[in-house]
This record gives sequence, C-alpha cells and structure tokens, in this order.
Amino acid sequence: MGNEIFQFLDKRQCYDLRQSIDRAIENKSVKLWHDAQGADIRIFNAERKLPEFQPLFEKMLGYYVLKYGFAPRHAFLMVNRIVAAEGNLGSGGGWHRDSWFRQRKVFVFLSDVNEVNGPLEYVSGTGALGVKLADFIRYRGSLRVPTLMGRAKKSKRMLLTLAEGHGVHLDTTVVHRGRPIREGVRYAATLYAFDARGEKLSQSKARFEKL
Repeated sequence: MGNEIFQFLDKRQCYDLRQSIDRAIENKSVKLWHDAQGADIRIFNAERKLPEFQPLFEKMLGYYVLKYGFAPRHAFLMVNRIVAAEGNLGSGGGWHRDSWFRQRKVFVFLSDVNEVNGPLEYVSGTGALGVKLADFIRYRGSLRVPTLMGRAKKSKRMLLTLAEGHGVHLDTTVVHRGRPIREGVRYAATLYAFDARGEKLSQSKARFEKL
C-alpha cells in the first residue's frame, strides 16, 4: 500500500506543469483554495480548469483502474503548491483520514520531495477495522487525529520521498499527512477517487464542485 512507485512524467513535463500552476496562482485565472497560513494553495478540478493537466489526469485514472481493478464512480484532479510558510501544518493540515471506508488516492509529485519539503507520511496498520473503531470512539467521529498519542511506534510511520514525476497509490483511510514543509517548495497532483454510492457520493461531488 503506497510503497509501489511509478513514473508518470519526465522532468520537462514536470517543469511545464509547475509553470502552469505558478501562472494560474499569480494571475488568479482560476478559483484557488489556500490554507490559513497561506502555505498550501490548491486548484481543485484541475483537469477542467487547466486543460494541460488533462493527460496527467487520464494517466492517473488509468493507473488507479490498473491497481484496484475497477474505475471509481467519480474522480477529479487537485494540484497544489506548498511553501515553507511559518506555522504551516503541511499538505492536508496535519494527521487525518480522508474517510472511514472506501477512499483511495493517487499522488504524483511535480517536484523532488525530500524529508524537509513536505513528504507524504502514513501510519501503517491504521487502516485495520479495529483501529478505525477505536479512533472513531476516541475522536468522536472526527477524521482528524490531533496526535499519534504514542500508540503508533515510530517504526510504523512510513515516509515517502520521491523524485519529480513519480507517484504512488494509497488507501487514504489510513492516518496520513503531508509533513510540515521546512524548506523550499513542493508541487503535487492528487487524484481524488470516490467509490461511494447514493447520497454520500452526491455530497462528495457537491462539496468539491464548489472549490
């Protein structure tokens, strides 16, 4: 889970897509989302707002189908740029789950990612049903995890550092985060994929369509 690394883009393609993100942010040509610290700036539904991301979206979606054996009921691409602003919590705003069940993502990094510029971290074993149930009770249903509480030994914390253009797939019902960025800048593209049904799927679509 999440450890299989695949190359999606070459260096030139990464450079061009980083430039596209920078232009969109600087020109405010599309709707932007940013965190409270101004460190993390995101463009949701990037495959529609920035057509140059459509080929990457299709490649990531194809990779998702290859790995999981089925197509999601709904998917979109989010791209972001995060910088080392004071007090930043990293991409995702700290330790969290995306959902309790049936949530997977594909992450592709558009710049080199090392230990100090916001690598993806997750805690192995936290996708187990018993662990989820305990956390559901402990945090009263919240998907946010304020602290690992010493319960997860350091050996279970998995850190993913990747070269630009490379990516991974991850079951994001595990506890995970983008580590707070201490130096430089990090660019990434994330495929949000939904396998829910009915009202829950409709709510997810409506929520992200507004962003």
